[in-house]
Amino acid sequence: TRIHGKDLVVQLLPPHVKQFDERPGEEPSLTFYAISDVHVELKDNMEWLRQLPRFDKAAVIVAGDLGVSLNQVKQALLLFKEKFDYVFYCYGNHETWCHKSVGDEELHFHATDSFEKLDVLRRLCEELEVITTATLLGDVWVVPVLGWYHKSWDTEPPLARPPGQEFTHEPPPGDKFATDSGACKWRGMANASLELAMTLDKQNEAWGIWPLPEALVENLQKPRGERKHRVLSFSHFLPRLELMPEK
Repeated sequence: TRIHGKDLVVQLLPPHVKQFDERPGEEPSLTFYAISDVHVELKDNMEWLRQLPRFDKAAVIVAGDLGVSLNQVKQALLLFKEKFDYVFYCYGNHETWCHKSVGDEELHFHATDSFEKLDVLRRLCEELEVITTATLLGDVWVVPVLGWYHKSWDTEPPLARPPGQEFTHEPPPGDKFATDSGACKWRGMANASLELAMTLDKQNEAWGIWPLPEALVENLQKPRGERKHRVLSFSHFLPRLELMPEK
């Protein structure tokens, strides 16, 4: 579905669904959908979410950047719960922004920095019964993974100007390129630093993701072809060099 030049990756009617007939007496398998970067701070995106139909026997994975204002994030999560039987969620970088401009939107959501905002968000998800931990649905383990990017992971050389050409102005360094460096408040830790990434990695414990359930670990230790359950993991931060802000 396209919204003002933005492709949203939820496929409303998978073309293969009608190719298989249900066996008599058997329940149809659960259908999984996945989406990220819905950004409901944009009115058109929130309206798109409101207009989604109801999906029966379906789960949706919302992989971060749902919104900036926790008030709007709450509205969006409630809408997803109306549309799907199961809602999985992990936060992205936009949920950690502490703009003064969203202060009036937050109402009873009080957070003095990005860490505190994540704590409030975690409690909100618990209140709404949005799933944020490793969970077995049918024969599929769904596993969220929380993290953050850090510049020391980027092993490629810095981007260089084309031979014989000059920049009109010098580009900012990679750790200053993203809005996160100004919008987040990390209690003195520098954005894109290894220190911050390691600190935010501990959010997996705070959110109850780590340690993983023993049954999931046992399943993962088996050869892929011998596993009893499939594993579907998701995160807002994927370990790919081309996703580094500088690149």
